[in-house]
Amino acid sequence: NEKKQSNLENENTQENQVNTENQINNEKQSVVKTGQVLVAKSTIEDPTFSKSIILVTLIKKGKIYGVMLNKTTDDKIENYVEDVKSKNIVVGFGGPVGEDLAFIQTYDSTYENPMKILDGLHFMGDVKSMKDKLQNNISINNEMRFFKGMVVWNIDQLDKELNEWQDWKVIDLSVNEIMSINQNSWDKYNK
Repeated sequence: NEKKQSNLENENTQENQVNTENQINNEKQSVVKTGQVLVAKSTIEDPTFSKSIILVTLIKKGKIYGVMLNKTTDDKIENYVEDVKSKNIVVGFGGPVGEDLAFIQTYDSTYENPMKILDGLHFMGDVKSMKDKLQNNISINNEMRFFKGMVVWNIDQLDKELNEWQDWKVIDLSVNEIMSINQNSWDKYNK
C-alpha cells in the first residue's frame, strides 16, 4: 500500500510538472529582450513616439516595460528628491505611463531587488543610495539617468508594432552608448 501511495504521488508530481511546463511553453514569448533598444521608424506618426529611442528595461507577466532615452522634460531632479546638491540634473520623459520617477544606473551598489538590464546597467535599484549620491553632491555623470513615466506594451501589441506594422527597429547597444543617447541621437540610430 505504501508503495502504491508513493507511486501515485510520483505520478501526480510528474503530471503537475508537465502541466506547469506546458503553461510556460504556451505563454507567448517576448519579441524583444531586456537591454535591447527600439528605434522608432519615420513611419510612426504618433507625436509621443515619433523619433523616439526606447530602452527595454523589464519584461514581466506578459508586459514589456521601457523608458524613452531621447525625450526631455522641463522637470529637474529637485522636484522629486529633497536636498539635492546638483541642481542641473534634468529628468527625461520616460513615457506616457505614470508620473513616477524611474532611473537607470551603472554605478556599483548593493541593493535589495536589482533589476539587471545588461551587465553593468540596472533599472531602478537602491533608491537610498541614489538619494545619498544626489544629496551629498557626488558626481553621477554617466552613472545615472532619470525619467518621468515609462512605456508599457502587452507582448502581442509590441509584436504587431514590430512585425505587422514594422514601426520599430530593434538594435543592441553597449551600456556607454545607451547612457550617451540624447535628444539628438535619433538620426544616428535610424539609419
